[in-house]
Amino acid sequence: MLLKKLGFLVPVSIVILAIYLASNYKEEKKQEPPVISAPKILFKSDVDGSNGMVSSASKYATRVGIEILKNGGNAVDAAVAIGFALAVTYPQAGNIGGGGFMVIRTKDTITSIDYREKAPSGSARNMFLDQKGNFIPEKSQLGYLSCGVPGSVAGLLYALDKYGTMSRDAVIDPAIALAENGFEIESRFAASLNSNFETFKKFESTKKIFTKGGINYYENEIFSQPELANTLKLIKIHGRDGFYTGITADLIEQEMLRGGGLITKQDLLNYQPIERSVVYTNYRGYDVYSMG
Repeated sequence: MLLKKLGFLVPVSIVILAIYLASNYKEEKKQEPPVISAPKILFKSDVDGSNGMVSSASKYATRVGIEILKNGGNAVDAAVAIGFALAVTYPQAGNIGGGGFMVIRTKDTITSIDYREKAPSGSARNMFLDQKGNFIPEKSQLGYLSCGVPGSVAGLLYALDKYGTMSRDAVIDPAIALAENGFEIESRFAASLNSNFETFKKFESTKKIFTKGGINYYENEIFSQPELANTLKLIKIHGRDGFYTGITADLIEQEMLRGGGLITKQDLLNYQPIERSVVYTNYRGYDVYSMG
């Protein structure tokens, strides 16, 4: 009996609701929707400049770029100098053991340079899989096997030779000074070093340079890298041959063999950056160019 009453009450309540909505329809119809104004976007910067602007992940590298411009260098000169400086002051991303992209616009052309890392010639399709064909992330993300043939040095020097105006000495000397004399660690850099201690200590090379036996780094501590300074000096003197051949290439190959990596001296010798046509679109009247 209760079920029947409930069954009766439900349709009755629906009818009552319908009558109520109908009686209020005209009143609701008269209510105008609120007018929402489009948000105003204010483009504002804390800095400005009439002859050039420099921005990077490290204040030291940014200062290097500014000095290059002040000394008559063009944007490519500044970018290359910043790239080498970042190898010293921002090694978690800007190191000469990696690679990158560069998009360049001059008064005559717009182009891009691809100098990302490349797979060593000894790489295999299944090198990051286990015996059952399952992907092992650690193999491609950590250690010797995950290393690609570095392109930063070749790409930066290619850009300097073709689109820059200054000498290798002028753009690399600031990075050498930072590595040799040291610099005051920024808080983010100190935090990065400390948080990666467990990873660094797995490898003798990174343990030697980026750890202090478990003692934390702190902001404003002086951090120097004399061995990196020596490598940069070889690049300054010999160009790309100072990195892709000779003692540096020998040391890279020896370390790869010791740790189970694949990069050989021939891989290093064969590395070449690639200049590519940019991709282009127009968005609301703005020309947008990006890496080809």
